[in-house]
Amino acid sequence: MSQRYRHLVKHLDIDAVVLVDGGTDVLLRGDESNLGTPVEDMTSVAAVAALDIPVKLVTSLGFGIDAYDGVNHVEVLENLAALDARCLYLDRIENTIGRRQVITRIQAFRDELLGARIPRAFPH
Repeated sequence: MSQRYRHLVKHLDIDAVVLVDGGTDVLLRGDESNLGTPVEDMTSVAAVAALDIPVKLVTSLGFGIDAYDGVNHVEVLENLAALDARCLYLDRIENTIGRRQVITRIQAFRDELLGARIPRAFPH
């Protein structure tokens, strides 16, 4: 997987990677009572950590969604508190200095996709 990420970074001139987890198990350390489904998350985190790029972020969406996998959300909150104590946790991007930069990049990405997409014809 690291090789694939390096290929993308090189050929697409990528300077930032944001990994998105649909739950919260990406925030687990490994010593919790249950890890949910960490294999995919940790594989991606390890591969991105090895990249030589200035910005690497992990975002977790859907707090509580992975409770059915046995994730203990008290432990997730403890992990978030530990990250926050080390200034490694951004609660949300809303009202932050980086918000405008992120919005601008997202919009540029959308514009690029729209420019590359073949228009669809819909029946009337």
